Amino acid sequence: MNRQISTTATAVLLVAGLATATSAHQARLPGPAPNRTAVPPAPEPPQPLKGQMLQQPAGTMLSTDLVGASVKVGDQDKAGTVADLVITKDGKVSAVVLGVGGFLGLGSRNVAVNLEDVTIMHDGRKTIVQVNATKAQLEKAPPFKSLADIRAEQDAQAARQQRPTTAPSAPTPTR
Repeated sequence: MNRQISTTATAVLLVAGLATATSAHQARLPGPAPNRTAVPPAPEPPQPLKGQMLQQPAGTMLSTDLVGASVKVGDQDKAGTVADLVITKDGKVSAVVLGVGGFLGLGSRNVAVNLEDVTIMHDGRKTIVQVNATKAQLEKAPPFKSLADIRAEQDAQAARQQRPTTAPSAPTPTR
């Protein structure tokens, strides 16, 4: 029984020592003891930026509504998809770039059509771009070249002009 008392006494002394150490530690902390029931302050509501649009206005569409949309031609055949938009410096869409021809995206090429020459329809689920041309006319139309395409062609031309001729020059016969 002595052993049981000594184990119990040791446990009581240990708990009392921890309580004393904790209260002494809290006494050394500056300021009042923390209130564990206090609610943290609410975060500030977000402040809109100058010129920021918070929601899409009615009667507008996003570029994601157009890019990838099916392109229908006058005879209602699918002629391709919208590949890109040409946007002016003042932010207006001036042309719709159509990916036409090819099969499953392979071998297609881009043809740009002025925005005024297309009709954009939205049936609530998908956007369709109607072009007043035939599929054959679009496939035979000259391809659209972006500024990046033009720069790449210019760089390739410059590289070809800077390349030395590959044919070795024949030695001049001596007499």
